Amino acid sequence: MSGGKFCRYCGKEINGGYCLCPDAAANRPEITDAAEQFALGAVYDNAGDAESAVLWYTKAAEQGLAEAQLQLGIFYFHGRGVPKNYETSIFWTVKSAEQGNYYAQSNLGSAYLNGFGIDKNPQKAAFWFEKSASQGFAWAQYNLACLYHAGDGVEQNNTHAAYWMNESAKQGFDDAQRIMGAYFYKTCLTR
Repeated sequence: MSGGKFCRYCGKEINGGYCLCPDAAANRPEITDAAEQFALGAVYDNAGDAESAVLWYTKAAEQGLAEAQLQLGIFYFHGRGVPKNYETSIFWTVKSAEQGNYYAQSNLGSAYLNGFGIDKNPQKAAFWFEKSASQGFAWAQYNLACLYHAGDGVEQNNTHAAYWMNESAKQGFDDAQRIMGAYFYKTCLTR
């Protein structure tokens, strides 16, 4: 016997000050710390209880936690635990992106590129993809490369396209690797 403290709801040993299982958390209304609220949202999310996850993510997001704002943007986009609502998804995604969350920045770039919940605007898509790509997010690097290649939202520039495509490929992004492989084959091996 370890002599440790155990949760009276789930029976698991508590290594910190309290258990984050859903039953224990439901009986702790004093959870006011945004990081704890986010962690509890993740517990519910992982347990498949999207509605409870949204409740706790919202509490954390309203306190300004970028990760919670990102999750709410995703939940509203897909209609998980809440009705699908692109406008609300954009609201939370913008809040997270403005705090520098690279994933939210990339999602916002995709929203502007495709017109999800917001007017299509390739220039704004490129702006947000570049912010995310500069932080090393492979998906954003790939999308930015495609915009530079096509001249969509940015001045067409194959040097920039190749740079961002290579950055994405170096991280193992499959589509970028295929494109770089085809480029290498076409330019180097067929001469």
